[in-house]
Amino acid sequence: MIETSPAFVGSTPEQAYRRPLQSFGHNLAVLLVMAYGLLVPLIVVPIGGERFGLCEPLMLPCLLALCLVALQSAPKLHHLAMAMFLVAAMLSLVQIVDGEMLLGSAKRWLRLLAIVSPFFLSLILPVTDKLIVQGLRAFFVGGAAAIVCGFFIYWLQIPIYADSQKLWLANGQAPVLRASGLVGDTASFGHLISLWCLLAIGSLWLDHSPGRTWKSAAVLAVVAYAVLVSSSRAALLNVVGGLWTLWMLSHSNSRAHRNGIVVAGMLLTIAFVALSLRSMVGSGEPGGALAGSLDRFLGSEQTTANGFASGRLESWSSYLFECSEYLLLGTGYKTAHLVVPGHFADNALLGVVVETGLPGLFCMLLLLAAIFYGLWRQHQQGNRFGTLLLAVWVGQMLHGLTADTFTLWTTMPELYLLTGLVLQMKPAVEINQEASPWTAAPSSCDSLSTISG
Repeated sequence: MIETSPAFVGSTPEQAYRRPLQSFGHNLAVLLVMAYGLLVPLIVVPIGGERFGLCEPLMLPCLLALCLVALQSAPKLHHLAMAMFLVAAMLSLVQIVDGEMLLGSAKRWLRLLAIVSPFFLSLILPVTDKLIVQGLRAFFVGGAAAIVCGFFIYWLQIPIYADSQKLWLANGQAPVLRASGLVGDTASFGHLISLWCLLAIGSLWLDHSPGRTWKSAAVLAVVAYAVLVSSSRAALLNVVGGLWTLWMLSHSNSRAHRNGIVVAGMLLTIAFVALSLRSMVGSGEPGGALAGSLDRFLGSEQTTANGFASGRLESWSSYLFECSEYLLLGTGYKTAHLVVPGHFADNALLGVVVETGLPGLFCMLLLLAAIFYGLWRQHQQGNRFGTLLLAVWVGQMLHGLTADTFTLWTTMPELYLLTGLVLQMKPAVEINQEASPWTAAPSSCDSLSTISG
C-alpha cells in the first residue's frame, strides 16, 4: 500500500482542493520511489545503435514532482555537491569543438541528469522506514527479474554488443558471449548483481529475518553463478567488500572478529578449490567457457599485474599523461574513450578527472565525503538503513576501481534514490531507547524481512 504523507492525512476537502498540485506531486514522488526500483533495471529499449532505459522518461515526472511539492527540509551538503558536479560536467562540454561529438555528449549529460534526479526526491518526501522498505522491495523484484532476463540472454547466446560481451578462450577456441544483462555490458550487469545482492542479504541480516540463513544462501548461489558467467571481477570485489564491511559494522565483539577470520579462511579455501577445478577442467569443449572465466578470475595465464588487470594499468598511466593539459575543464563529458584510442578509463574517479577536470573531481570527492560522513552518522545513531547503505557504498567504491559506476543508468538511479532518502532520516526514526536497533522492529512500519518473502 502506498504511503500517504502525514501532511495530507485528515485534511478537509476544502484544504485538499486548495492544494491539488502539491498533493499530486507528493503522490507522484511516492510512485517514483517504486518505479525506480521495479522498472528501471528491467526496461531497456533498443533505439538505433544504442539502448535506452526508463530513467530518461522518468526524469520529467521526477523534475515535475520536485517543482510541485514544497521542500520538507533544506538542501544539505550532499545535495549541493551533486548539483555542483552536474554544473562541472556541463561546463566541460565547452571543450568539445566537433559538433556531432558535442551533440552526443550533451545527450549523455541529459542522461546524467536523469540518473541523479532521484537523489533529490528526499527533499520533498517525509522519509519513513515504510517508504524505504517499499523502495527496497521494488528493487528486489525488479532487479531479480532483470538478472533472470540476463541469464536467458546468456543461455541463448544472444549478441547485444558482441565485442564487449566476448570472452576469449585459450588454445585458439572460439570466443563465447559473457552474461551481460539487458544492456549488453558486463560492467552494468555486474553492478546490478552486486547491488541486488548487498541490499537483499543486508536487509535479511540487519533485521534478523526468520530463515535468513537459507535465504541468504539462495541469494549468494544466484550471485555466484551470475558473477562466474559474467566473468566480472569488479562485481566480485563489490560483493566481497560490501559483505565484509556489513559484517564489521554490525558486529564489534571479539567473537565476531574470530568469525571474520573464519570467513576469510573460507574465501581462501574457495579460491584454492577454484584453482584446483581449473587444473581439472582444462580447455576441452565442455569446460571451455568455465575454464576461461576461471582464468580471468585467477590469472592462470597472466604473468604480470597489467595482464591480470586486462591492460588497465597501462591505460591508466596513458590517461594520466594525456589529460594533464586538460585539468581545468577536462576533455568533455563522456569523451574519455577518445583520449587514448582503443582504450577506456575503466576507473570511476579517473574518468571523472579526465572528462570534467579538477573541478569535477573536487565535486565528486566532496559528494562522496558527504555521503560517507552522513551514512556513518546514521550508522552511529542506530539506523540499520544507514549501516546497509554504508556497506553498499564501500562495495561501490571497490567496483569503481575498474568501471565507471557513477553513471550506470540501470542501477545508479536506485542507489542515489535510497542514499538520498536514508541521509534525510531523522535520528528518532531509527533509535529505540529501550532495545537494540538490530532486534527491535518498529511496530508502525514494515519489517525489512518482507523484502525477501
